[in-house]
Amino acid sequence: MKLTLRLASCALLILSLNLFPGCSPTGDSPAEPGEVTGHPRLILSGDFLEQVRESCKGRSSGAYQALAAQVDGFIDNQPVDSIPVRQQGRLARQCGLLYLLSGNRKYLDAGERYLANALERYLELEREHGGGYWEAVEFRKYCCFAWDWLYNGLSEQKRREFGRKILEAGELAWNRKWFTPYGGGGYATLDPVFWPAMTLRHSGIADSTAEEWSGWVKEHIYEWRKMQGQVASDDGGMYSGLGYAAYNYLRTPVFIFESWKSITGEDLTENNPYLEHFSLWWTYCEKPNGEWPRIDDTGSVLGSIQPWHFKYLACRYRDRVALWQLSKRDDSGHLTAWDVVWDPSGLGIEPQGPDDSWPLGRHFEGTGWVVLRSGWDSTAAYSVFDCGDFYYGHQHPAENAFTIFRGGSLAINSGRYEWGSDHRPNYMVRTIASNSVLVYDPQELFISRNDTLSNDGGQKWPRPGRNEFGETAGTQWDTGQITAFETNQYYTYVCGDATASYSEHKLEKFTRQYLHIQPDIFVVFDRVESTRPEYRKYWLLHTVNEPVKRSGWLAADERRGRLYLRAILPANAVIDKIGGEGKEFWVFGKNHPPGMTHYQQRDGEQWGSWRVQVSAGKPVRQAEFLNVLYAAMDGDDTPPEVQPLDPVSSRPGLEISHKQKIYNILFDATGAPGGDIVVMDSARNTLLEKRLTTAVQPQQGIGR
Repeated sequence: MKLTLRLASCALLILSLNLFPGCSPTGDSPAEPGEVTGHPRLILSGDFLEQVRESCKGRSSGAYQALAAQVDGFIDNQPVDSIPVRQQGRLARQCGLLYLLSGNRKYLDAGERYLANALERYLELEREHGGGYWEAVEFRKYCCFAWDWLYNGLSEQKRREFGRKILEAGELAWNRKWFTPYGGGGYATLDPVFWPAMTLRHSGIADSTAEEWSGWVKEHIYEWRKMQGQVASDDGGMYSGLGYAAYNYLRTPVFIFESWKSITGEDLTENNPYLEHFSLWWTYCEKPNGEWPRIDDTGSVLGSIQPWHFKYLACRYRDRVALWQLSKRDDSGHLTAWDVVWDPSGLGIEPQGPDDSWPLGRHFEGTGWVVLRSGWDSTAAYSVFDCGDFYYGHQHPAENAFTIFRGGSLAINSGRYEWGSDHRPNYMVRTIASNSVLVYDPQELFISRNDTLSNDGGQKWPRPGRNEFGETAGTQWDTGQITAFETNQYYTYVCGDATASYSEHKLEKFTRQYLHIQPDIFVVFDRVESTRPEYRKYWLLHTVNEPVKRSGWLAADERRGRLYLRAILPANAVIDKIGGEGKEFWVFGKNHPPGMTHYQQRDGEQWGSWRVQVSAGKPVRQAEFLNVLYAAMDGDDTPPEVQPLDPVSSRPGLEISHKQKIYNILFDATGAPGGDIVVMDSARNTLLEKRLTTAVQPQQGIGR
């Protein structure tokens, strides 16, 4: 069901709106019809500002008072010079909000002091690092919101002094501007130019310059919005993993689109699946214990997303799943300005979290992610399969890769997320650090920005970069495709084709069929065809701890979980175990450790130190890999019984007996990927018999 769109608001009404008359435009450039030309204009303006004030007379006064007390603690007890400048940036924005709501000059005076120092840092960051640097992304918003919200209390001298600094920072950003609609957060997007442009427009400070910048923003903002629809598709999703989504891939469009709406009246959040379906995507992607999957540039399984994101989504889309996410989080600690602006407490809707009606498999078409679960409790088995388009830089070339969790991180993406060493480009972001397949041509070159990287035998980086919006099919960014997906009470099945992600000189075909048999068995069947038999093929499985032999299986433990591996094909397989001291990040003859002198794994980073490599015993052009994985909890020393089936018309298959059920599975070795599955009870009575699908199963909305 589609959501009814309504924006809830909050803040304490202390003084009436007439304390803050809008400043008349002082420039000569004409305003667009309906455009807000005075201040405040960034998110809080007009009717919405009045709603924010009015709503907190009752239900949200607690949030306002808590934020005020938090800010008062700094103003009353800490000299300005003793406060880190990043905290001063936050305080400048918070003081702007409190002044806007209360008219109390205490917040005006303090905000002015904090803003003066924050602006110097903003300029320094634009000079030294440029607009895409993470700290610059933060400071430009601190400063622009603070100047706009404090504007009507500032003297004309201070308005111009501070405004010119924003202008100077904007000029630096303008001279270095680089736009791609595929920049997800504050990097290479509208962000560096948008904020000075929209903040200064019609403010009498270089109006012609701000007008030029604003025209550029208008030219590109719709491309950026189209990218979001492409990435999120029908069910939500953000590329680059949960770490960047939590940091600024969500908040950046929230701030930009809500400010755009408050200034122009145009609502680019309406029917925007990137925002509207975020809570659903996030809920599926969180591990059963609340950790994050380490996919792409998500550096740690332990992270946090500020609760206000879900407050906003609940308010904007009447999103019951967002309310459920919010109910799991403690927001009684450090408050932001946005906790006061968006308060869902008066929405009149109930939270809705996962229940038995939610399918255990979910396909996120735009990103090529499929999440496979056995349930929603902390002991559930969980996996993410990834095969999709390549959008932008924080993604990794790791199509047809998977991770598995049950009681611990069992099949992982390896490596430490860091910059400034050879670990990241030569190992961490490469295919060899994922649970995918390598096709090793010893003469292949991998080059990035004129640097020759390690030859890991993996997938290529799509080049050149993606600087214009467009369809992916048939381009270098068309790196993977989910060709089949279905989920039912017995299994979730997905097939990915990652052929295009490898250099065509070495690979002709790589398809992976990934079958999750409920609740805890994963069957992986790969067909890999190289252009030459001597290009050796390696099937990879990464673990945190060393795999050891147990009852004819390889098994690796992590916390309360244990992953069992049994290799069925190739029949003459060579199984190598690589890792341990000096070989944790091994790439065909060389280790690429993190750049720290004495590296240690911080809590949650889970770099991994071991991998299993399965390869054919002799050179072959066409290799078939068939592997069974069993995700067990601690104390479970009884993996399933697995027997290869006699080949039927050269169709590889196996029989699995486990927990009072028997599964017969046959895969097609020629033609399009396919297969058959039969599910029986312990007496061999047939419960299900069908072909594995060759289509993508349609999905229905959840939590709407």
